[in-house]
Amino acid sequence: MIELRTTCGWEVLVYKTLLCHYSKYYEAAIFGGFQEAKNDHFDLGLNKPCAEWFVKWLYSGKLIGPGADAGTVELFQLYIFADERDILALRRDVMTRLSGSDPDLPYHEIALPINALPSSSPLYKFIVAWHSNHWSPDESDSGKQDQAYEDLPKEFLHLVMRGLVLRPVSRPSCACCASPCGFHEHKSYDEWQQSEFVDLFL
Repeated sequence: MIELRTTCGWEVLVYKTLLCHYSKYYEAAIFGGFQEAKNDHFDLGLNKPCAEWFVKWLYSGKLIGPGADAGTVELFQLYIFADERDILALRRDVMTRLSGSDPDLPYHEIALPINALPSSSPLYKFIVAWHSNHWSPDESDSGKQDQAYEDLPKEFLHLVMRGLVLRPVSRPSCACCASPCGFHEHKSYDEWQQSEFVDLFL
């Protein structure tokens, strides 16, 4: 067993085999002699709701949200965590949850993932696709939105403008809503199987 912690004092013991199964980062940390492994704990860098969400996912293979108020911000935080810890299955599950929830992605919420992830990231591409297909000039932005707009990188805004210019007039089904599998990082069937949930205790 190994302990997972947050800065707010939350902690829980989980099986090392689970962490290693889903994450090459944790496998290298545990068996590669990182200082955290010697201390038998890892600091997740998540708030308590997202940490609980991650642990529930670890044991069930399902994203059982941290509460009624859980939304895109929590999903973004989980995705960034999964990207940093190399947890492919969790990234895919977050993308499935996002694409199936008819999300609203205002500037003040997307600033976090857009500034934290490379433009090659599936979540980054998903957000670009969403804004390219769902942005409307009739929507008025609040002061919070205006400020967040200033915080977005020029590369992202360029990609969205390019998508708007190329958007068909007839507005057929968009990739962000109609083709979520395109954001799941499927390389091959065997690779997909390796990231699927398995009950290691059967």
